[in-house]
Amino acid sequence: LELQVLTAHSWREKASKTFLKKNSCYTLLEVLCPCADAGSDSTKRSRWMEKELGL
Repeated sequence: LELQVLTAHSWREKASKTFLKKNSCYTLLEVLCPCADAGSDSTKRSRWMEKELGL
């Protein structure tokens, strides 16, 4: 079981490096499944954008 957990963590890290830009406001799930509603908090993204843009 521990090996499977380590393998899953390794895959997630590699996928994040491949598909996400540094400091992206999107989650890996949102990038891999853009049409899926993962229950993401859109206000979280709005706050992040405001912070990044200095609004």
